[in-house]
Amino acid sequence: MFDLMKSFPEEAIASLSHRPVTYIEVKECFTPKFDSLTSCERQKAAEIVFKFNQFLKKVEKEEMSSSYVPIDGTEETKVLNLGDVLQFGSGSRFPNFQGELRFCQADSPNRRLTVNTCATIITFPLNNRYLHGKTQKFCEVLLEDIYNNLGFGLP
Repeated sequence: MFDLMKSFPEEAIASLSHRPVTYIEVKECFTPKFDSLTSCERQKAAEIVFKFNQFLKKVEKEEMSSSYVPIDGTEETKVLNLGDVLQFGSGSRFPNFQGELRFCQADSPNRRLTVNTCATIITFPLNNRYLHGKTQKFCEVLLEDIYNNLGFGLP
């Protein structure tokens, strides 16, 4: 491996270097699946997809953040980035997978989305938590879901 890297140093550096992830790369990692949805459910799912894409655009512009208080007691602000979204949805910070956005009937009006990082599937319940209100409300709810996810919470 080292010999290969020495033979192609520019390519090696480019592939190992950190670079910002783009909205388009994240969007392409999660393909919406509308299989077996009724026409009414399809409309709701399309609304969620639209709002999810708006959320990704806001994250790319560094417009999504949350304040928290660590152990030392000094309030800090964490700005969400697209790598964080990928980490939440797939377990990887790199856009090198093909996952899915799925939708299900909600058994509760407050049910939260579920994430399967092994299969890279984000499943949104078709309920008021994600459908009620404007895009800004959806973004706030999704930000809360990401930061309150077990194992992903704020430092």
